[in-house]
Amino acid sequence: MLNRRQRQMCIRDRLTPTCSNSETTNAAATRHHTTPSPNESPNPAAHPAPTATGTTAAGSVRGRAPAIQSDNDGDGLGFESVGIVRHDGPMSELWQLGALELAEKIRTGDTSSREVLEAHIGRVEAVNPQLNAIVRRLDDEARSAADAADQAVADGAPLGPLHGVPCTVKENIDLAGTPTTQGVPALADAVAPIDAPTVERMRAAGAIPFARTNLPDLGLRVHTDSTLHGLTLNPWNPNVTAGGSSGGEASAIASGMSPIGLGNDIGGSLRNPAHCCGIASIKPTAGVVPIASVVPPEDHLLAEIEMLGEGPMARHVADVR
Repeated sequence: MLNRRQRQMCIRDRLTPTCSNSETTNAAATRHHTTPSPNESPNPAAHPAPTATGTTAAGSVRGRAPAIQSDNDGDGLGFESVGIVRHDGPMSELWQLGALELAEKIRTGDTSSREVLEAHIGRVEAVNPQLNAIVRRLDDEARSAADAADQAVADGAPLGPLHGVPCTVKENIDLAGTPTTQGVPALADAVAPIDAPTVERMRAAGAIPFARTNLPDLGLRVHTDSTLHGLTLNPWNPNVTAGGSSGGEASAIASGMSPIGLGNDIGGSLRNPAHCCGIASIKPTAGVVPIASVVPPEDHLLAEIEMLGEGPMARHVADVR
């Protein structure tokens, strides 16, 4: 019988000759319910879960993912074992790196913002059809911004702490030129003409918004299933929730589609999905980070004024500080 550490190593390295299928699957399930260590950054590969309707190159994704089908391998879990991508060993793919790691590589010329963006777009195309975490892509705008970021590096211009790093934004936070849908059909065309203050600050730090993420209707559930875009799956296990209401962000970040993103929280909507998907998040102290929207209703309820906060989500604690 292998101990827990040996089983995790088998999963990570896919050493199937020394691990039975049931041992490997049980280790994956154990890892899903374990809080990551400071030196570990969960970044699971997507499971072969049912797909939502198709993703357009620069448009929205709409449609409800069908019911989960069991893999019938006898373990009763209904999902396949997957490898765990760790950050205390060699990293071979740009989408595996954290936001600050990517910013440093872009700053030093080890890679380019365009290369980083293309790596994440490729990751979206590979796993988002199974997860339905990203609901709108901004490929063309992001590519233009990445090229401009690379030119700034070449020119020796001052660079922000997230210069050239792609980021995602929950679809109840205003992002200029895209609808702030709140996950409901009634707001599917509610296009915001300007950015929310948090998006402005991310851009000022050099980040490049390249996609929007799912949330439950009006952000009022701790399970991310919207009338407009459908169900978002947890990348560790499609039979357990990705959390909410920032479940689209959590799923996208945990699966490597995004290195960092923006969500919001009034009763756990940053913290709950971060817990469910094994990533990091911070709910800022009320009043520290400004919140505003031009999409009706512009005026917040008293409870929102007192309790609502917008904050970052990422795989590394250092990235959200």
